[in-house]
Amino acid sequence: MAKVAFDAVEKRFGNVEVLKGVKLDIESGEFAVIVGPSGCGKSTMLRIMAGLEEMSGGSVSIDGRNLDGLSPGERGIAMVFQSYALYPHKTVFDNIAFPLLITGASRETIKQKVDEAARILQIEHLLDRKPRQLSGGQKQRVAIGRAIVRQPKVFLFDEPLSNLDADLRGQMRAEIVRLHKLLGATMLYVTHDQIEAMTMADRIVVMKDGVVQQIGKPLELFETPANKFVASFIGSPKMNFIDCSATVAEDRLQLMLGERKSGISVPNKSQFAPSELRTMGVRPDSIALEHIPNGYTQLDFDVERTELLGSRTRYFGSVASGIPFVVDVEGTPGQFDGRTCKIGLAPEKMHFFDTNGYAL
Repeated sequence: MAKVAFDAVEKRFGNVEVLKGVKLDIESGEFAVIVGPSGCGKSTMLRIMAGLEEMSGGSVSIDGRNLDGLSPGERGIAMVFQSYALYPHKTVFDNIAFPLLITGASRETIKQKVDEAARILQIEHLLDRKPRQLSGGQKQRVAIGRAIVRQPKVFLFDEPLSNLDADLRGQMRAEIVRLHKLLGATMLYVTHDQIEAMTMADRIVVMKDGVVQQIGKPLELFETPANKFVASFIGSPKMNFIDCSATVAEDRLQLMLGERKSGISVPNKSQFAPSELRTMGVRPDSIALEHIPNGYTQLDFDVERTELLGSRTRYFGSVASGIPFVVDVEGTPGQFDGRTCKIGLAPEKMHFFDTNGYAL
């Protein structure tokens, strides 16, 4: 196990700033997931740490040891890529053994470590096969096995499940989490899939345009996002946003929604000045449809289409005369396409953001 620190890390390709002073501490034994859209710099962070890219500024260290100037093999890191990068002419055994072979390990040591990795990954029966005889999930296990035998201080995963179908991704998510618990190793995992981030991470690092937006536990980011970007990126379907303005009347906030200024009233439980408020957000699964509990704020919802998902139903439409809106409820209440329904917003589930998109 090892503690990882990024200190004001910068990366530029010509005039393009990919990383802008990234500061991040990963605790020993932690499973940290770096998540964000394509081009946000998350994979570049791993490549810098692995020694595959040079940083333009700042430093990266493991247990206080600066990695600058060290070759990839000297860093105590193993990296698993999106592409499996297996040698097609070698068996599974030889693919896993390759990192040990090039270090001059003895035949007995190689067999012991490969057999142990295969046991952990439940691929003992595949050791004599060639990569072309394996499924995608099996190939990814082999790639992970090749990392395990190196006994690294830190595991790096760069979108390792992107090439797998939905069922296999779910299985491999569970396998990697199990592996982390078994090994107790420090792991940095990069993905653009927020579901992977929410289900696997001890902590999530959300990035956008080379800047860390928020770091926290999965539920913390879901329930208390720092800004509109985090609120929209974490959670599926994403949060609904409505531009609004506010005034205070006694103990309530009077919200005027959208350009046509449809009005609603909610309890004033926040400490911010109403003049700061520019956007209200509410998650689709925090909304009641038709049967509105007491205390909920009501709105008219114009339903355009319905998606029946089995245990849940998703409604797409608009509120306040044209603002796009999604409602996601349990069960199958029915299809209301072309109708106007009543929806209820739970006041304690509402989020408020200022002009710059920061949470109030």
